[in-house]
Amino acid sequence: MKANAILGAICAAALSTLATAEPFTYQGSLDDNGAPANGEYDLRFELYDAQVGGNMIGGIQGEENYQVIDGIFTVELDFGPGAFDASSRYLRVGVRPGDSGGLFTFLDPRTPINPAPKAQHATTADELTNPIWNRSGSVFTAGSGLSRVLINRDELITSSEYFGVHAEATGFVGMYISGPTDSFPFYGYSVNNAISAYTYFDSNNDSWNVVGAGGVTSLRVTSGNDVEVSNDITAESFQFETPKLNYYSISGNSFHSASNDSFLASGGIGGAYITNPGTGVLVAPVNLPHGARVTGMRVYCADTSALGSFSISLMYQEHGGSTFFSAASTNTAGFNSSDLTLSDIANHTINNNTRHYHIRVFSSNWSGSNSMRIDSVVIEYTTTEAD
Repeated sequence: MKANAILGAICAAALSTLATAEPFTYQGSLDDNGAPANGEYDLRFELYDAQVGGNMIGGIQGEENYQVIDGIFTVELDFGPGAFDASSRYLRVGVRPGDSGGLFTFLDPRTPINPAPKAQHATTADELTNPIWNRSGSVFTAGSGLSRVLINRDELITSSEYFGVHAEATGFVGMYISGPTDSFPFYGYSVNNAISAYTYFDSNNDSWNVVGAGGVTSLRVTSGNDVEVSNDITAESFQFETPKLNYYSISGNSFHSASNDSFLASGGIGGAYITNPGTGVLVAPVNLPHGARVTGMRVYCADTSALGSFSISLMYQEHGGSTFFSAASTNTAGFNSSDLTLSDIANHTINNNTRHYHIRVFSSNWSGSNSMRIDSVVIEYTTTEAD
């Protein structure tokens, strides 16, 4: 009986799982009296660190009553963790007829193990002085041992970097985390093996989310590009790219008399007016954000009285001062209608630090009825900072 063993393909395994030796496939051809063997045979395999003599490594591997067809046999061998390192390895193969119980015939010389199985040792080597991966063209390297991985880059950006990706290209340069339908691609952060924070994409509503401590979603960017911030998160300011136009409305029932005259203030059709004919003043408070720029004022009112007219002004006064100043003003002079819309253009910056503001409605000749009344006022202003 003559046997000729041939090393076959190594079982595929991810590098991250090779800390424990993986089985590898060994395929051989077996001749019996000059012809391809057919039938049952017992096979024995031993691993040594030398081609002659030496030390046996791991346990004995064997197959009993193995069915050999046309001289070909294929077996899985596993000599345990630590069996393969940077040293040479040789396989001793023994054969005997199945169920014979006799002595094994060992093939001579021992079969050298090619480097492929030794790759199992790459991630468990105790001492590696050179990087695991090295490539000079289009750099693909691992830094010092397992401590750093740099792809297409051979220099650190900072000393704290442990993973980096670089592409020598213009435009977008980056990487993706992807998954199938209904998956949630995420990037996480952990300290001491605890989930600290992570970001993820929710394909159910096409939103990008930032989850902080305690699993609370602190920030969400919706499919409509709206940014939602949780109530517990604050910022000093959010600035609009260009000034945003806003409106501040004052209804008729916000007014009261500042001249000790009787008055009527209603948000309905009655509006606000002095009920005693003659001179009188109505006022309403104005609360605009500090730094807002007033750009205009619209007044909705009525004046069908032939007795006179009234003026409507946005007034301000310095804190502790006695003089009033007008930021915007209009009046009903020359109009006769129960449905008036008057306006004035303004350019005034609100300063709540040194001033206070109100709307002033004055007439020296109120009619005493709703024929002269103020219905509402709209102040137009712009801001660069979100409320």
